[in-house]
Amino acid sequence: MKKFILVSAIIFLFCSVFAFDELWQKASALAESSKNLVAGKTTVDMKIAGKKENDPINAEMKMVFATFVGEDGELKTEVVSHELISDADDEIDVSVDASDKGSDNDKKKGDFDLSLGSSSSSNIGIFRETNPKNLTVKPIKETQHINGKMCQGYDVQFTPDGDKKQRIAGKMWIEIVSGIPIMFDFKMSKTPMFVKSIQTKAYYTFNEEKQQIFVEKAESYTISSILFIRVAMDMFMTFEDFFEFEKP
Repeated sequence: MKKFILVSAIIFLFCSVFAFDELWQKASALAESSKNLVAGKTTVDMKIAGKKENDPINAEMKMVFATFVGEDGELKTEVVSHELISDADDEIDVSVDASDKGSDNDKKKGDFDLSLGSSSSSNIGIFRETNPKNLTVKPIKETQHINGKMCQGYDVQFTPDGDKKQRIAGKMWIEIVSGIPIMFDFKMSKTPMFVKSIQTKAYYTFNEEKQQIFVEKAESYTISSILFIRVAMDMFMTFEDFFEFEKP
């Protein structure tokens, strides 16, 4: 009887792991068909709250970026519009020159990671990673309803492009049966100067007609500390007008 229970448990465990692997493979297939997608429009809503001594610091900003293919055949990103609503004094400068223009790579060096809306981002690339040294995926004994869909959770450790200095750790939630990614909740080991922590949630959308997945929106919560100022920043990003772009 004990042997039977043991064998049954092993079979059950094997079947469960196999099912989870199959889910991840389905997500990987969708990511492969989405590898050239780029968001043509990105909207960023940013709210800053902080305190210096006894003075509160509050600021709110909305920005819209456009990404397109330039005459040189490379992706370009420019600021289309920005609106600043702030109670902060001049000590905190969150203004942006609306005439700023630059390549997609230039923008990645700035404050906003627009690559979240690109197929080259870690959120999509994680499913296309085949090197076990760069990716560890473990199904967890937990399911969750997200946006009305029953999802299986995975613990994920990911090193984008094999960069050992940057490691992404979090939970990926994939819809059971279909294999469609729903949400990735993660932190990055490497953060910009003065930033203590960044927690990001990326939400996926599925285009049934084209069988493609992409990040439709993302939420980022950041804690920074500059001298005696502690600042919390909430950033909400939406991605629209996707088009396909293949690097020359």
